[in-house]
Amino acid sequence: MRYDIHFNSENVSYIFTKQESAREILIDGVRTIGEHRRKGLASFLMNQVELENEGNILKIKAEPFKDEGMDVKQLIAFYTRLGYKAIDGDNILYKDLGY
Repeated sequence: MRYDIHFNSENVSYIFTKQESAREILIDGVRTIGEHRRKGLASFLMNQVELENEGNILKIKAEPFKDEGMDVKQLIAFYTRLGYKAIDGDNILYKDLGY
């Protein structure tokens, strides 16, 4: 599934997700374009993903997009602020929305 934010007909922030198993959803790509960063767009989209996947486990790999945006440490800190927890190795984090 794809989540998008458009501004002046331009896609400025997006997230891809895919079902990995009955309860596991992989967040497979989070990106916000240059001048639109640091405005809460990725946080907003992450919240949308969580609302639509209640009861599931979300997983994400802290992996920079090319040489743009945040590095691995910054990504881990960002996802941790959103309530994700680290899984040993490979910079993978998860959030159980099963309550």
